[in-house]
Amino acid sequence: MKNNDDEKNLFNEAMKNVRPLNKDKSIFINNSSKIKKKIQSQRRKNINNNTSMMDIKISSNEIEQLGNEISFCRSGVSKKIFNKLKSGKYIIQSEIDLHGYTTRQAKIILKEFIRDSLINSFGCVRVVHGKGLGSGPEGPILKYYVQRWLGQWDEVLAFITARANDGGSGALYVLLKKN
Repeated sequence: MKNNDDEKNLFNEAMKNVRPLNKDKSIFINNSSKIKKKIQSQRRKNINNNTSMMDIKISSNEIEQLGNEISFCRSGVSKKIFNKLKSGKYIIQSEIDLHGYTTRQAKIILKEFIRDSLINSFGCVRVVHGKGLGSGPEGPILKYYVQRWLGQWDEVLAFITARANDGGSGALYVLLKKN
């Protein structure tokens, strides 16, 4: 029991100058992980309602790939803006993680995410598609499709492989049109 008394004494000593928060001035902060899970759950429910989105109409020569880096820049986007995106200088205002989704699910969820981002006036978002390490012999399937879909959608001005600390070759920075 001595250990228990020592722990109580240590705790009381550590807490002696702590005062309770004033309940009138308390601020409630939403748990963002719960919100993200709720949004992803809603997106999964919507998947079955949308099945005609799998057609790909972009030629592969419109997207540059140098090693593991993927980049796309729509005509009219200045080099200065694209370089700012490339260097990770835009604030990432939202992100989506497509790990674990089928190709069909991923396209629907990604399209909804882009639409929601535009509604919220987000200019730069991150899309995590993964590196394809669990894809087997087919390689990084989602990585391949995500870049094609993004290049196909007019709402997307540019995208480039994220910096290493933001997901590297498993993620993209995406620059969106202003609403």
